[in-house]
Amino acid sequence: MRIERGTMVSCLFCALFLGACADKLAEEGEKARPVRVMEVKREKRPVRLPYIGTLTSKEIKKYAFKMPGKVATIRVEKGQRVTKGTLLAELDPTDVGFAVSDAEHTLRKAKEAYEEAESFYQRIRVLHEKGSVTADDHDKAKLNRDVREADYRRAQVDLEYKKNLSADLKMYSEIDGYVVEILNKPGEIVGAGYPVVVVRNDRQVVQVGVSQKDVKQIKIGTPVILSIDGVEGKGRVSNIAQIPDLQSRTYTAEVTLDDRLAASAFYLGSIAKAWFEIGEKEAVWVPVQAIQSDGQEYVYVVEEGHARRRTITLGAIENTVVEAEGLVPGEILVVEGMKDLHQGAAVSIVGR
Repeated sequence: MRIERGTMVSCLFCALFLGACADKLAEEGEKARPVRVMEVKREKRPVRLPYIGTLTSKEIKKYAFKMPGKVATIRVEKGQRVTKGTLLAELDPTDVGFAVSDAEHTLRKAKEAYEEAESFYQRIRVLHEKGSVTADDHDKAKLNRDVREADYRRAQVDLEYKKNLSADLKMYSEIDGYVVEILNKPGEIVGAGYPVVVVRNDRQVVQVGVSQKDVKQIKIGTPVILSIDGVEGKGRVSNIAQIPDLQSRTYTAEVTLDDRLAASAFYLGSIAKAWFEIGEKEAVWVPVQAIQSDGQEYVYVVEEGHARRRTITLGAIENTVVEAEGLVPGEILVVEGMKDLHQGAAVSIVGR
């Protein structure tokens, strides 16, 4: 059966008209949902890059003895504050005392041998000048004198070295700071150069791994807002690594704390929240709580008493607001009560 074209168009028009009327009646019959709103505006806000960092020390020194030996005493405790010159630890002096005594004995013997060889050479030299001894005898006496003199000089140097070891039996801090670790106990044998006490200085910094994209936006001196263990303060970027970490592929930015944070007592390794302040940006900023997502980010605006969905694209984050593209200044944005909204839902504005 063939349907005339005019008849088909008329039926389609009626169907659309009746559907629109049904939607309108549904909207009008629906109970209006109370919402709070705000007017969409463009405004300038600071742009901050949020990161998490770790509190560490500007300088950490590992103290070791220059010689092996048995630890006699540890003079400090972990966490103790120390100043430059504080005695940290001592080695048992027994072995060094024996070494010094042996060196003194060797020096006396070497001195006696040298003086005897020198006296003998002087007698041979006089006899050689008179022609009473051969040149060969003279040269042998001189060579013996020279060897004994060299032995004597070496013994002097060795004794001086052994006496200096006595001074190395005591370990002193070279900086003001705090004891981080004590790696040995009294009675344990330690090797030369192996760390015994670890001290960090007073200057603490926050180290942050920054992505390749964001590291281009920061520089030396960039201000940073910090929060450590609930204590808030500020800092500035003092160093930026030029080579990325091999595992994370991030660039380490070092942030020096301001006086208020630096004076606080934080444990090494504390987690720090950091916001790099990289300037200002003029844009439409939307409260975080107004944004919803179902695979796409969207918000609701109010038009003629009904909710209308707007898909948005998010940008920079500043505290509790987010840069949003897809909204027009002057629109009325729903900021509370949007949980049960849907496209076309009737709304009533209860406040701004």
